[in-house]
Amino acid sequence: YGIAPVWQEGEIYKINLMKELAHQGWEVVAFLAGRYDFKIRPYLRHSSSDGIKFIELRNGPNPYFPINPKADPVTQCQNALIERFTLRVLSEEKPDIVHIHDLKTFTASIIDLITAQEIPVVKTVYNYYDICSQGNLLYRGEERCGDFDNGRRCPACLKDFGESFFPLPLRILWDSLRNTPLYPVARKFWLLSKPFRQRVYRLWSKAQSWPFRPEFYAYRRRFFIERLNKLSFLFCPKNMGDVFAKHGVLRERIYPMIFTSGNIEKISPKPIQDNKYPIVFGFFGGTEKRKGFHVLLKAFQELEKDKAKLLIYGRMDASLPQYGSNIEVRGFFPWSEVNKVLAEIDIGVVPSLSDPWPAVIPEFLRAGIPVIGSDVDGIPDLLRDGEYGALCRPGDAGSLAAEMKRFVEQPWQIQHMRRKITPPKGMKEHAQEVASIYQSLIAHRGKSE
Repeated sequence: YGIAPVWQEGEIYKINLMKELAHQGWEVVAFLAGRYDFKIRPYLRHSSSDGIKFIELRNGPNPYFPINPKADPVTQCQNALIERFTLRVLSEEKPDIVHIHDLKTFTASIIDLITAQEIPVVKTVYNYYDICSQGNLLYRGEERCGDFDNGRRCPACLKDFGESFFPLPLRILWDSLRNTPLYPVARKFWLLSKPFRQRVYRLWSKAQSWPFRPEFYAYRRRFFIERLNKLSFLFCPKNMGDVFAKHGVLRERIYPMIFTSGNIEKISPKPIQDNKYPIVFGFFGGTEKRKGFHVLLKAFQELEKDKAKLLIYGRMDASLPQYGSNIEVRGFFPWSEVNKVLAEIDIGVVPSLSDPWPAVIPEFLRAGIPVIGSDVDGIPDLLRDGEYGALCRPGDAGSLAAEMKRFVEQPWQIQHMRRKITPPKGMKEHAQEVASIYQSLIAHRGKSE
């Protein structure tokens, strides 16, 4: 989703994995899409950094910003221009293996192009985009979508997404500012202008051909699953693998993997000591509904105010009501202060409704902080089914409150669990695991399965 220094959460993992692979002797080429500039026409831009060669498809048809869940689902399957540029990169670079991290700015059809050349291809799962236009497999962002009724539920689910107007000239201006000192000012303007852009969007969208017919979404899901079944492996947590298998991905394509944080080496373990009141709970994730922020606020109201404190970090996209002095909204912090931030926290809370592998969990564990997390997606894998904290039912404030109360009423359990935490793997060890899979697939390239 862009060239450094503009990295988002998952991008930190990707760039640090690439850096470590390059350090271990691999030649790493990153092909990405999404930027706009004043040349308008699509073209390839080459650059390099930290031993990585970057090839960027500028002005492509599937932009990074903004990623629109309400786009024509068929255009997420195939696009002649994207396929042409992908073939050019494959021809020029002649890769031994391709590792796909996200298809949002490309199309699923590039898997056909890669496998047609008998190049092994693996893909890491960061969300449910490959089987869900919304990305999180949550119906209207609230409950797990168990049956999308052959595409009939998709228009109602996507109805509230993409409510902002962002024409091409504004995209170009935005991308021009992203790597300049003016970016923080531009970002503030972007957030403040959201209500106006939503009103403009409603007028503009009346002229657009949306919603699309249900069969378009059914076609999209079938198309993506067929391509996932051409992969050598789909890297994902075990629980997510079960979901993909339920939707038609072959079990032999699913490779269960526990991921790590891109910045984990920057975190130092906290000293083990007795906990005193108030017990401090930490939440990283902002107000995004998928992260369960609303569930956490409701659950926290059930705790004794003088015995519990909540620290909230991340993007605040919604105006928050006034709570008591035991809830503090801290917003963003620089990574240079991560150990100072974690030193204040006794228990991490990850109450997500959908979360494939939240990087904050290995970060909490690296610091020696137990975690309360939802029993969903990749969270049980990271917490070893509650061994390093506790699991609660996703979306259930009562279940979350019960687990939080347990630590408040029995604070000695915090230190008991801290002593059981095995520090999660670092990026070096993780990259070695990924590289060993690369080597095995390259060695068997072109041979029968």
